[in-house]
Amino acid sequence: MHLAESKLKILLQKSGLVTADVFDSAKEESMRSGQTLTNVLIGRGDIPEEYLTELFGQNFGMKTVDLRKVVIPTEVLEMVPETYAKSKGVVLFEHDAGKKLAKLA
Repeated sequence: MHLAESKLKILLQKSGLVTADVFDSAKEESMRSGQTLTNVLIGRGDIPEEYLTELFGQNFGMKTVDLRKVVIPTEVLEMVPETYAKSKGVVLFEHDAGKKLAKLA
């Protein structure tokens, strides 16, 4: 998901985790290194990845799921071809045929 830099900056500053100076420094490092701004912020330890995930979820009105804590049945995993899942960076982690419901991360 993509969040405009200006909105990300405002959200992070409101949270109190990142100051304008820290954000601007991370942005400069991002441009120099070719990494995404969020990867720089997480990699430098400026923000925890879990917090950023929750922030994105709230902003986009979506629930977050820690897939490390979810047991995914093999038959559900196999519903999306592995090559497609890897190329798109997605995983199907829940499927209910009766409700016509699928959860994708």
